[in-house]
Amino acid sequence: MRKDILFLFDWGGIIEPMEQWAGNWERICSLYNLQDRFEEVGNAFYAKNFLTETSRNKNTLHKHIIEWLGSFGVNIDLEGALLFEQRYLNEFRDDYTNENLLLKIEELKSDFSTGIFSNVGVFDVVRQEIQTKNYAMFDKVYLSCDIGVCKPDIKIYKEVEKEFNPKKIYYFDDSLANVITARNRDWNAFCPRNEKEILQTIEKILGKGEF
Repeated sequence: MRKDILFLFDWGGIIEPMEQWAGNWERICSLYNLQDRFEEVGNAFYAKNFLTETSRNKNTLHKHIIEWLGSFGVNIDLEGALLFEQRYLNEFRDDYTNENLLLKIEELKSDFSTGIFSNVGVFDVVRQEIQTKNYAMFDKVYLSCDIGVCKPDIKIYKEVEKEFNPKKIYYFDDSLANVITARNRDWNAFCPRNEKEILQTIEKILGKGEF
């Protein structure tokens, strides 16, 4: 057992495929007559004030929602923010995950440390806890909304390095910028295009056995 070795995974694009993202946001935006701008609206939702908001205070989060929709000319009150929150969770709660990868992570956990390293907001934590049974398959969980900064800021990488030697981290992310930052810090970082490539890369790492 080598718990000093960490297999670390991003969420969106690695654990969860991104194919459904557009449809999810188009349906949400149609409720506010913004369906033609769903990509812009969705990207704005994931701006730093959501991804790095460490407060679990719902008043703070609902204030962000009111301001965010207001920037697109949609005026809502607290009741409207609560309604959006429920719609968002309902829309994304049942998104599928890369099931074969999750099975592989369960296998890895018996011999190595496993972890999540992701830019996510508090609302996404709610649904991810449901999808992964409170992250039960992961030994470590590093989230931007807990740490207060987003990848590729080196501050969030340093949080991982407090517990693991960079040379013993095997990290998977669909963002090249995030991967480059990791490589510059001596992590073993990979930018696979799909679940098949992730699994193949893991098998190559295990096959080498150079731990």
